[in-house]
Order: sequence, then C-alpha cells, then structure tokens
Amino acid sequence: MKKFAIAIAAVTAGLVATIAPAASAAPADVEVFPKVLHSFGYENLLLGMNAQQAEETGLLRHVGSFFTCEYYELVPSEGPRQPNTTVTVQKDHGVVLINSTTEMTTTRGIHEGSTLDEVRKAYPDARPHHVFPWIWVADAPLNHDAQYKFNVSNNVVDRVQLQDDAETNC
Repeated sequence: MKKFAIAIAAVTAGLVATIAPAASAAPADVEVFPKVLHSFGYENLLLGMNAQQAEETGLLRHVGSFFTCEYYELVPSEGPRQPNTTVTVQKDHGVVLINSTTEMTTTRGIHEGSTLDEVRKAYPDARPHHVFPWIWVADAPLNHDAQYKFNVSNNVVDRVQLQDDAETNC
C-alpha cells in the first residue's frame, strides 16, 4: 500500500510529467510517443494495484488466469502490441508486470526500435539479465521497487516491460 500511495503522490505532484518528453509539434521524420510507460506504471494503471483497481482503469481486457495470477491485455486504443504481451496481476502483489505497446516510450525515450546503445545512454545502470542475456535490465527512475526490461535482438529493442521487484510465481 505504501508503494501505491507514493506512486499516486508522484503522479499527482507531476514528478513523472517533469521527466517525460515534452509534447510539441515535431518534424514529420521524428517519431512522437505520447504514451509513456513511467516508473510507476502506465497512465492510471499502477504497479501494486489489485485486479479490481486495475480493471477499473478501463485500460485492460481480461484474457486468462493461472493459479494466483490474472492476465490482461491493454485495450486496442492503447496501440498495437507484440503477441503474448500482457499485464500481469498477482494475487498477493497486485500488478507486477506491464508490457508496453508499440506506441509507448519510457520516461527517457526508450521504445521498441531503440538501439542498445540508446538504452545504455538513457539508463547507465542497464545490464544484461543474469539468466537471459538478450534481456537488459535497468532500475526505474524514482521507483526503487521496479525495473525496466528491454528485450534486445540484433542490438535493437523489440519489447519494453516495467516489472515490480516483488517475488512472484507468475
């Protein structure tokens, strides 16, 4: 509950907005990502929310259950997504994983299509996962209980995730 309260305070205070890319008119050859996967979640969907709270955001569609885990997809209006990318809600920990859509970016501008060099510049603490070397892990700014995970293939990011540090069995 403490993490949830801190996340709400941070979002309310505009801390997340201060580190998000500014929305402005961009030249036609520049990609604009108005949807930000911030350090606490996405829009009003926050890490730690229970299933009911997550469903009440209106951002999710339930796709299945397995043991103590509920799996959701972001609704189509949030943008195209890779196959089998879900939002995972674990009974004891709430929302523990949010996979981005192709229209989302992190607060430091990393998105599907970014290079590994861009990830390492934006997140100097980025490091290969200890078991899966194609996944690069970086601490989420302002949230010491979460990490971004970047799936990298041929030095290009092909999936972005925000994951709570909670131990889960999902």
